[in-house]
Amino acid sequence: GEEAIVLESDGGVFGVNLTSGKVRRRISGGGHTPLGPPKLRGTELVSVTTRPGGVVVYDLSDRRSEDQESTVPAVKFKTRSDAQKVIAAALIPKIAVVFDTASGVLVESYTGGDTLWRTRNSRYVPTLARVNAAHVWIVDPRGKLRCHALLSGRVLWEVSVPKGCTPVAQFETRSEQPGEEGERTFWVALMTEGQMARRRYWPSMTENGKGLNLIKITESGKKLCEVTIGGKGMTYLGHRWTVRDRWLLVYNQADENSVWTSRATSFDPVNGDYEVLFEEPIAGKGTGLPPRLALVQTSADGALALAFGNSEGFGLFRPQPTEPAGPKGKIPEDAAANGTITEGTDAEEAAK
Repeated sequence: GEEAIVLESDGGVFGVNLTSGKVRRRISGGGHTPLGPPKLRGTELVSVTTRPGGVVVYDLSDRRSEDQESTVPAVKFKTRSDAQKVIAAALIPKIAVVFDTASGVLVESYTGGDTLWRTRNSRYVPTLARVNAAHVWIVDPRGKLRCHALLSGRVLWEVSVPKGCTPVAQFETRSEQPGEEGERTFWVALMTEGQMARRRYWPSMTENGKGLNLIKITESGKKLCEVTIGGKGMTYLGHRWTVRDRWLLVYNQADENSVWTSRATSFDPVNGDYEVLFEEPIAGKGTGLPPRLALVQTSADGALALAFGNSEGFGLFRPQPTEPAGPKGKIPEDAAANGTITEGTDAEEAAK
């Protein structure tokens, strides 16, 4: 049956069969404290750890009977010189492990743990923007985004970015620019002046900065577009929701008077146009938990709405209800005039 995998605060992992409720597997974590939520890749569970700093890979391929616990050792990778200062990490199976540490990016071989190359950085903030089997994108706080070859560290290209910014996410999209057909294109999300604060919350981490800078760039290093959503302060985790051909970004933002508001913004990944769809004031300072977005049922008839906000307050946004049908199922003649006709389902209207 289906199984729920749980990562404990001491690095241990256990699996529970959702049908029988019995524990199917248990893996000792050896006291490796997770830095944040793990990632599932096939039959492997990958966790970045903070004490000691490194990466732990749990093998979940063992399939025994439901009433028999399996104890499988985890495969561990950890840094040597920066064992307590890992900010983030990326695992490229069978090739390399990339660590983002307090003193710079460190790339080690997958098997032997030998250092392949490293950069130097004295800030305790993230610098990794993107990692794949060939490239490592690193944001230099002095105002550069550089693409390095994964194995050699050689700089392949660089583009200018705001000074003092830190990466929080990257999203792949298609290119709509002339002459760029077929080339992979990405939006890199950067927090401007991200060095001002960094706070950790379980089960997520919050990146704080002055504003959000989004840069659209091709895999070959050509900058296509740059957008800044500014303010006196911002809390953004790097999440997005896809609604048809647009993205929905949610964040907390402060105005010139330091009044904090949770906002949901519609973002066009083609040209970078954006607009605030709805917002909800925050009672206290907005550098705490970021806003949440959920689709909820609001009545017994199954009507849906968007719940938006955080622990200090929330707003409920629901589309205007449809008028009941007239005799023999006909729509009232004045329905179009008074604006009560809606197209599609409540969920679709809420998503708009």
